[in-house]
Amino acid sequence: MNESDVKKALISYGMSERKSRIFLALVRQSEASVTDLVKETGIARATVYLDLQSLEREGFVSKSRKNGVAYFTVESLNKLQTKLREKDEIIAQALPFIRNLSASAKHGASMRLVKGRDGIKSLWEDILEAYKGGLREIFGFSNLDALIELLPRYFPDWLKKEAAQPVTVNLIFPYNQKTLQGLPPSPRRKIKYIPEDYSFPGEMSIYGNKVIFFYVDKKNPHAFVIESEEVAGMLKKVFLMVWNSIKEERETDTK
Repeated sequence: MNESDVKKALISYGMSERKSRIFLALVRQSEASVTDLVKETGIARATVYLDLQSLEREGFVSKSRKNGVAYFTVESLNKLQTKLREKDEIIAQALPFIRNLSASAKHGASMRLVKGRDGIKSLWEDILEAYKGGLREIFGFSNLDALIELLPRYFPDWLKKEAAQPVTVNLIFPYNQKTLQGLPPSPRRKIKYIPEDYSFPGEMSIYGNKVIFFYVDKKNPHAFVIESEEVAGMLKKVFLMVWNSIKEERETDTK
């Protein structure tokens, strides 16, 4: 991870872009005056001072005086970690209420577009959360090869987490899948196959009131998320129609 990545991490946890620049400049210098930080960052003096005061109130820096000049130092980095962990805990406590509020506000169908690898990962994390929340069955037209090619480190680990959940996973694969033997064993995973002529470039997952269409091209990964009881129910019926038309079913295919 380079300094740019660290700055993005600090911004994601609530620091402004400007404050993160000042904070990292102070880390590099260990101890610095406002004048030192102005020279380092190119930010106006009054702004640097105000942001330092804010960082001091938040517990990230401390101030001392030498010969009438204020000098700032970074507080223990363990304290920074504690502060950031506190924010995580606050969000974690708020999430159940936010989810309930969101659920009560939704009527009919909604659709959104999610872009990029991180966006795709967030949707798979949502599926794991649904498992933990009580979901016990999921249906998918799956392209495992494409998913592992897109997320070679993340997705195999995700599959291990899924295999540990008490969920029945119904999957339809094209015959030409190469990575099926790498799947973690699961007696609750049911697999059927369709001819290669009907292979697909992505994945469709159906669970609860959601349908997710994943397009897993490396250059432009994205997904459409539809939340609708009616749409999910309709596509589940389409899935089952295809499923019931295929004779072969293998429940322990990857053992």
